[in-house]
Amino acid sequence: MKKFIDNVIREKKDQFKAIMGKEQRVENMIEDLKNLNLSNEKLEEVIKVARKYV
Repeated sequence: MKKFIDNVIREKKDQFKAIMGKEQRVENMIEDLKNLNLSNEKLEEVIKVARKYV
């Protein structure tokens, strides 16, 4: 039973790390997009594409 619990905890830690990694990448992408100084029209186009994949 203890081994099962340890495996579940390890699995949840890995899932959490993956989620946090995705959040960090998204935050970095947002900063990069801000630095590009795109027009609102282009920015809306980028957001539409991003929503498909997120």
